[in-house]
Amino acid sequence: MSVIKRPFPWCMAPDWVWFSQGVISFILCGVPLTSAILTTLPSLALLQWLYHNFKPVQRVTDQARDMKRAISQAVANKIMLDPRNHDYLPWLFGCSVIPPILLYWAWRRYQAYGLEIWVVLVYHHFRIGPRFRLFAHHHVLVHKEGHSHKGFFRGPFKCINQLSGMWTGLFYGTIPFHYSMAHNKIHHRWHNDCDDVHTNIDLDRTVFSSYVTYWPRFFYYWTGVSPMVLFLKRGEYGFAKVLGQGMTYYYCVGMLLCYKVGWQFAAAYWLYPLMESCTFLGMIAYLWHGFVEPSDPGNQYVNSITILNGGDNVWNEDYHVVHHHAVGVHWSDAPKHFEKHKDKYIECNASVFKDCEEGMMIHFIFGGLWDKLAEHFVDLSGKLSHEEKKELLLRRLRYTKGTEAASWINWGASKQRDWDLAHVGVTSAAPKEQHDTDKFQKTE
Repeated sequence: MSVIKRPFPWCMAPDWVWFSQGVISFILCGVPLTSAILTTLPSLALLQWLYHNFKPVQRVTDQARDMKRAISQAVANKIMLDPRNHDYLPWLFGCSVIPPILLYWAWRRYQAYGLEIWVVLVYHHFRIGPRFRLFAHHHVLVHKEGHSHKGFFRGPFKCINQLSGMWTGLFYGTIPFHYSMAHNKIHHRWHNDCDDVHTNIDLDRTVFSSYVTYWPRFFYYWTGVSPMVLFLKRGEYGFAKVLGQGMTYYYCVGMLLCYKVGWQFAAAYWLYPLMESCTFLGMIAYLWHGFVEPSDPGNQYVNSITILNGGDNVWNEDYHVVHHHAVGVHWSDAPKHFEKHKDKYIECNASVFKDCEEGMMIHFIFGGLWDKLAEHFVDLSGKLSHEEKKELLLRRLRYTKGTEAASWINWGASKQRDWDLAHVGVTSAAPKEQHDTDKFQKTE
């Protein structure tokens, strides 16, 4: 049996080196990660139980929701470029205000009593919110911010167009301009193929150890290291400059905390959110591109997933195929875009699931619960039995693709995938950021 040749730079060390890094990271983050999972999940369940079982709670909640929507829409009409994004405003406010208030409390406790584990756990519990609601909305916001070339705001409010990256990202482990550079210019260029710096296409996604081996890839991507090296190698100095500015800002804040407050405080309240983001978002990225059709590895309808009626569908992020195929489609129109092009999904029996969410699917895959996964798979052809669904999913998860040409010279030199995807009849144009490649370079 031939051994898959890892893509560059992951071929530079044996798998056990990367696996060991993943294990060490899980050990270091294990306590707060476990605490977050065990406390924030039931906290939302409790709130939902109160809502459904006590009419006064339901009435007040509904009134508050309606008032929030009315206010956010009125404000958005005055300050936002696209008022359809009015629902961003309450979450931008919450994610920008709640963590610094909590951090001030944690800092006062630290000044008086030193590092207290219970304070650290309480801080992170409320920072990420019930069932990760604040965490999830921040990361979707910073993702959409990175794709919004003109920003969210207009007029005098343009100054807060990078609010998620420059401010709230300090509390949630996100580097300014990372999405607009590393995500847009690398991930949306190769779409999880071998030159994508956090590809998983060469790993057997049916075994949990593969994710542990994958974790360092996402870590070096998320921290900006591998995208920076690839930009410099390709001579894309404009991209490197913008990413470097964000990295310098983010890491200087961390060093300032170490110097002025203490390394323990910086590790607990600045470094940990970065590691937390790497772990949770690494799982999401691993899932979103986990299915690859062996007969057609470049088929984006298969190797990006779609979740219908998803439990965690924040601003239609569950329509990940739409995000890769038609990045210019407004998030509110993603379901319509899916329905309009459903024949393309049917043609290749796309990776479509329903009545689940990312955390549930990750549990199915990491736990080997293939029957459960197959139950939620939507067979758009209407021809497959349960066993055939399971066999299809396993075949796609087990498919691995390496490259014999893995080297520094060939790294990042592969041809960009054909966005038109003639094999399934798609004729949509490439997303705008793929045409912006020279824009920053020409300003140098």
